[in-house]
Amino acid sequence: MPRLRGRGKHRVDYRHIIDWLVRKPGAFENYRYREELFPTSRFRMVWDTLRELAPARATKRYLAILHLAAVEGEARVDDAIRGLLEAGEIAEGKLTADSVRAVLMAENMVPPPTQIAVADVVLASFDELLGGIDDTEVVQ
Repeated sequence: MPRLRGRGKHRVDYRHIIDWLVRKPGAFENYRYREELFPTSRFRMVWDTLRELAPARATKRYLAILHLAAVEGEARVDDAIRGLLEAGEIAEGKLTADSVRAVLMAENMVPPPTQIAVADVVLASFDELLGGIDDTEVVQ
């Protein structure tokens, strides 16, 4: 954990308190350090959208997703949320811990955002380029 210097600093790791919050979801609404419970901006987007679409169930749904992140890995859940956001699932209100779990368990995982497809190099094209050059023409 990073060292915090000065007064009034705090660092809350959601993995330390998520089991307690799942049992007592009402405590999340007025939690003093609630902003610390959004590990990435995508988690915050999920929370805001859930509050707009289903305010009565938003807290339980978000805490279930956060609990899944603590169990399955924050980066994997963040990638699954990214995939659901790109597919438009979050706007339709279908975003639940079960839908995130389904993406995690799917065989075709969400491709990383930096995945680049590079075509195979055909070496014959280099032979064509160098085919017209004699050894006498090469300058040393």
